[in-house]
Amino acid sequence: MNPSSTWAGSLPLSEMKLVAIYLLLVGIPLAGLAAILHAGRALHAPPAIGGEWRVEGAAADSVASLAISQSGEHVEVSLGAARLRGRLAGDSVVAERRGSAAPCARQLHARIDTAARPMRMIAELRPDAPGCAPSRFAAVHPAGGGR
Repeated sequence: MNPSSTWAGSLPLSEMKLVAIYLLLVGIPLAGLAAILHAGRALHAPPAIGGEWRVEGAAADSVASLAISQSGEHVEVSLGAARLRGRLAGDSVVAERRGSAAPCARQLHARIDTAARPMRMIAELRPDAPGCAPSRFAAVHPAGGGR
């Protein structure tokens, strides 16, 4: 073997280049993945509240149906024909109707008991217009939901 083609007398330069390339192409991405996993270890997904909810009590007459579509913390609440958009923060949902298509544009403020099986919701519809009365109702998520 030619002494000028070895590095410290152990590996030929071509093999040394392969080791360096391997470390760059495999080692650095693995270190990056380890750092991402370490940084995200304390993150938790919000509870799954999406689906059809059954409205209970006297409010069942005024709230025809209740369905929630969820993507992470973002929610879209369907109350009959009305659509409200908002956010889930912990166990609270705040959603509002956009635009002025309805005479009583409303906001939904709800607290969800995610530990209960099936999950339960206590909600209040708050009007934005004078002459419209707020209404409170309870609902149950028959499928259970949760994490």
